[in-house]
Amino acid sequence: MTTHSFDVGDASQYGVDCAILLYNLRFWIFYNWTNSKHQVDGRTWTFNSAKAYAQQFPYLSEDKIQRLLTKLTDAQIILRRAGSMDKWDRTNWYAFVDQDAQLAPMIEAAQHSAKLRNASRKAAESTPHNRGIDAAKLRNHCTDVNTDVIAYKTASPRIDLPLPRESGGSEASRAAIGEAMAVLRGKIVTAEAG
Repeated sequence: MTTHSFDVGDASQYGVDCAILLYNLRFWIFYNWTNSKHQVDGRTWTFNSAKAYAQQFPYLSEDKIQRLLTKLTDAQIILRRAGSMDKWDRTNWYAFVDQDAQLAPMIEAAQHSAKLRNASRKAAESTPHNRGIDAAKLRNHCTDVNTDVIAYKTASPRIDLPLPRESGGSEASRAAIGEAMAVLRGKIVTAEAG
């Protein structure tokens, strides 16, 4: 299934069809910018023909695409240049008038994605295997606390709860575990008395 995306703000201002083309232009200009491709006169460019866009967006005709690109050019959102001296070549090149403003959301998203990748990588590096903890011993630790009280005459007053690591456990989590232990001790004593 193919999906096409657009920015809601662009759709409100220029219409959905223009917003779809703008999103596509942003993607390819950002791609070229990050790869240092098609840089001319301090701008990053991408190219396509109305025919190629019509194949990519089958719900838009070539004429409609030409009108939309003219609308974006007239609104001074994009610049358009002929791609070739050949009169049969209908490929045009496109760049943003204000490249910094148009690419800012893409740059921000890329930075956020990089932060998530770094966080994921750090989490993977801190797995028990990588910290020298025996995974078999870790499997035997139970962090679930069952608060159901079942009165058995052979109830043991001993409670084994794993405490948070000193480096990672917060005071609040240690206090909560301490309170849970006190409550459980009271329930066990009550169960033994009954």
